[in-house]
Amino acid sequence: MYKMEDAMKSRVGLFSLLLFVSLFVGVGFGANSNYYFSIDIGSDLEVSETANNPGILDPGDILAPGLVIIKNDSLIFTPTDPWPDPTLVGFPGPVDSRVPLGTGSIIDYVTFFDLDGEDQLGTNIEVEAENETAIAMEASGVDGLWPEPNVIYISYDDDGAPGWPLPDIPVNATPTHGQTALQDEILTGSVWRVWAPLVGAIDEAGLGLIPNPDVLEADDDDVDALDVELHNFWY
Repeated sequence: MYKMEDAMKSRVGLFSLLLFVSLFVGVGFGANSNYYFSIDIGSDLEVSETANNPGILDPGDILAPGLVIIKNDSLIFTPTDPWPDPTLVGFPGPVDSRVPLGTGSIIDYVTFFDLDGEDQLGTNIEVEAENETAIAMEASGVDGLWPEPNVIYISYDDDGAPGWPLPDIPVNATPTHGQTALQDEILTGSVWRVWAPLVGAIDEAGLGLIPNPDVLEADDDDVDALDVELHNFWY
């Protein structure tokens, strides 16, 4: 099983890829050619996974290479940062907000927030939703809107469908990405009208997820949500 998070922008995808929330976060950046991503629950550097290295990352945050927090999921749930919250974990911390890997059930998913996908745009489509012509005219790429996308970026799940209660998580699944020195954490290829072979775009180390290649399976970090542009409106 795998999951694709694409960074393509289109008028169709504009509405079909909306998550459960949209909000203006006021970051004030324009478009950037970069990678913006979250990591999956149970990755080596995720705060809940402590068997190998003490994790520090929130699976609900959007990061830039170097593990810089670009958008914090507290912006979605303001004023509270949903669990797992690295600021609460502490050693010792006031509350242990880590995901209980290996216990619980899917019923417990509502307690913990994992950002699986997102889209960043320079246009407030909640305002423009009734004005399709205006959105089409603004679709120049600069705004994050692509009427004819021709490139796709893909991150593959390293774990399977059962999820963290088992735990089926990146550090104990059998990954196909991250165990080599190849640029295989994010792949890219042409997708509009004609598929082209996927090629490596960047490896774990290029994102700040070290080591690369993984020395042990327990070193594995898995990119989850994925974008290649930074804008004010977060969906």
